[in-house]
Amino acid sequence: MNELLGSSSVSSASTISLLEGIFSVHCYPAVLVSDNACIFCEEFQCFIKDRGIFQKFSAPNHPATNGLAERAIQTPKRRLKAATGDPTPLPTKLQSIWFRYRATPLASGQSPAELYLKRRIRTRLDALLPNSKARIPSSSGPLKVRSLQVGERVQARVHLGNCDVWRFGTLMRRLGRCHYMVELDSGRSLKRHINQLISVDWYRGSKWVLHLRRCCHSEVEFRFRMTLASLLLRLLRWLLMVQASKDLKSVMPANQQLRIYAHHPGSGRNLPI
Repeated sequence: MNELLGSSSVSSASTISLLEGIFSVHCYPAVLVSDNACIFCEEFQCFIKDRGIFQKFSAPNHPATNGLAERAIQTPKRRLKAATGDPTPLPTKLQSIWFRYRATPLASGQSPAELYLKRRIRTRLDALLPNSKARIPSSSGPLKVRSLQVGERVQARVHLGNCDVWRFGTLMRRLGRCHYMVELDSGRSLKRHINQLISVDWYRGSKWVLHLRRCCHSEVEFRFRMTLASLLLRLLRWLLMVQASKDLKSVMPANQQLRIYAHHPGSGRNLPI
């Protein structure tokens, strides 16, 4: 992969700095071909020896020895000469030139980027085509994920200080299979994963609850009636457990009777029956 970088100074230190940037992307080469410039002094020799790189020098006054590099430099030189009147900064020009060069197919039918990366790179022309990876996957896939509806009331986990707290909000938009945009009651908008959301409308699928919602004149009245209904259901369950325990004691011998406790919703304690 060709690289062309600019530098304001020509020294061993600046060359080593530029090469370190290239090596951090493409790793260390086995052979480094260069001319006989004075910057390849003892400092530079120690640099390449520490990294196990063999430096091969070209013949003096014979650029054809390193013909591939010289040929690659001619392309950006011609493009820069043609863009002399363009006020765009030089680094931006080089980025644009190299991007187009790497994406242009060669005689083999593949671009330099394809030959190096073993894959086709995306360009601005690909923006004209639909991006299949940006589509929201359908819920009929093999992975079953809990889903929520837009407009649903939820509790969202928010990190404040050094702890997580839950805040009420409303789902505004679905961003994918697992992510949603939530607007908190305070007006703040957050992006949250499905694991960071708890549905408040857990009863939304019940017919009698939907009927109750239609009968209520406000959301406050509906919440109050739902809370009252929940307490009545808990009390009814406790009464049924009391009656069941009495029936069990009546049919069991006295020496085998068990002491049974039931949870009382009013006091919050387990009381003996």
